[in-house]
Amino acid sequence: MDVARATFEAVLQTVRVADQQKLAEQRERALSRAQQWRQRLKPKQLHAALQRGIFLRMVRQDTDIGYMQVDQYTTEVDKTPGVRVDVKLRMQVETTAVRSVAHFFVADDGRSEYWSTRIERLESADPHQPQPKSTAYVTTGIRTGRQLQIAHDGPTGHTAQTLETPPIGYLSQVEALLLPQILPREQPATFSFYWYHAERDRITLRTDQVTPTVTGYVVASRPSPNEPEQQTTCDGQGKVTAKRLAGGIRILPTDAATIQRLWRGR
Repeated sequence: MDVARATFEAVLQTVRVADQQKLAEQRERALSRAQQWRQRLKPKQLHAALQRGIFLRMVRQDTDIGYMQVDQYTTEVDKTPGVRVDVKLRMQVETTAVRSVAHFFVADDGRSEYWSTRIERLESADPHQPQPKSTAYVTTGIRTGRQLQIAHDGPTGHTAQTLETPPIGYLSQVEALLLPQILPREQPATFSFYWYHAERDRITLRTDQVTPTVTGYVVASRPSPNEPEQQTTCDGQGKVTAKRLAGGIRILPTDAATIQRLWRGR
């Protein structure tokens, strides 16, 4: 019995090692594929994918719980040309409202980036109460070369850290936001990148798998290896037609008039 158990455990350990080696090989291939694509990606290709005036509904169980407005455009920061993405968000879940404004910038040469996010939480037993309890959080990120500085300010004070980005495979915040619009979509492929994961407050390895469809393509993303998959559906021109997040939240394209109608008086 002991011999049989020892043999079984030895075989199981061998299988586990083989599985880990296979996963490591897959990860290296996905990183290499992503790096090769990044090296071919030119600023003008990034610029061509930019979209202005994007309005998105946030829906859970057929109920609108929020909306976003997104603008993507070229600009200059300190005479450095690059791409900027602005994101405004509002959510209302029961008695808690969340409002955020975020700005992201990356230089065309990829050597620097900057972002700032401000999130305000409003809590009240009555969502129509004139003065609900307000809590604000501000995060800024500045990268020069491979050095990334992160600062957080909130009710508990100020914290800061400096991270070093990997020598290859790093994805800026702007590129991460634009990824479904710019990844090659002609054939199935898996890409892996390192990026700063804001919710984890650290650099993680993300995976993005592209699958062509009859009407466009689907990008299945994992922000880090152990997180649930997010799915973005795009048409043939790279415009997002639907997005599914963890927690059953769906992101759906819409227009300003629909947002005003849905959120009038809320």
